[in-house]
Amino acid sequence: MSETLFDFDDANLRLEWFIQACRLIGGQRAMAQAIKVNERNVRYWVAGEKPLRDGVINDAAEALRLHAEACLAAADRKPR
Repeated sequence: MSETLFDFDDANLRLEWFIQACRLIGGQRAMAQAIKVNERNVRYWVAGEKPLRDGVINDAAEALRLHAEACLAAADRKPR
């Protein structure tokens, strides 16, 4: 995706969103794997040491969507 999914320019708001996204997806390592970056980059972003670019936010949002779909599919296959 090339356009930004979010129209928030506040760096603190972006950081809070990204930290929550990491928690929801299973942690910083899981986020790094989901968006195909080095785990060190995720740590830098979470620590506020590197800016969160639009592409990172969009990739994280897509990773959350895929994770949510996988969770819903697993819930639908629960044992009876």
